[in-house]
Amino acid sequence: TSTSTTSATTTTTSTFTVTHTSTATRTRTTTSKSTTSTTTTTSTATTTSTTSSTSTSTTTMSSTTTLTMTTSTTTTSSLTSTATSTTTTTPCLDAGDVVFFRAHTGVRLAAQDGKVSAMKEAPAESQEWVVEVDGDSAVVSGDAVYLKAHSGSYLTVQGSSVNAKSARRGTSQRLIIEMDGASGQFVCPGDSVMFRTQSGKRLTVQGNRVHAAWNDKGSWQHFVLEMQRP
Repeated sequence: TSTSTTSATTTTTSTFTVTHTSTATRTRTTTSKSTTSTTTTTSTATTTSTTSSTSTSTTTMSSTTTLTMTTSTTTTSSLTSTATSTTTTTPCLDAGDVVFFRAHTGVRLAAQDGKVSAMKEAPAESQEWVVEVDGDSAVVSGDAVYLKAHSGSYLTVQGSSVNAKSARRGTSQRLIIEMDGASGQFVCPGDSVMFRTQSGKRLTVQGNRVHAAWNDKGSWQHFVLEMQRP
């Protein structure tokens, strides 16, 4: 805010003196017979006129300048960054991976001499299974898979019996890998999976015996996927 006041006073005094002087002389001569009379009259009139004129002029100039500067700067910066990152410390199941399936009994699924069982004394290499799919991609629940034993034969379901004697891939070797919940989930180590056969039955571990006689979805039908050697 800026305020400026200017005051100016001007005084002007003028004095005028006017003097008027008027002189009149009159001479009168009268002659009568032998007597001469002369009369002289002098009249002087002096007029003095003094005019005093005082003029005072006062000028006051008041200038008020109000300068208001209001600067309002509002900066709103909103940065919303939403990042969803899912990090898996261990790789998920891909076609061609070598895996193990641990049954509810704590024993792994094994293929030995064409037989499939869940026996503790089964050799380590007999517990290895190569997961194959139609194509080359990560395995998700609902996919059709084939389990190939270390011998090169595939797990095969004939009726309710399960063996590993066939070296071919057909409908008897085709299994649907399932997980609890919606299909389409990536299958990863530590997940619990089931295998549904072409007949709708599921692989079941009963004691140390493996069969496909029931379509249940209980603990006997679940296998924990592992990717480490025992």
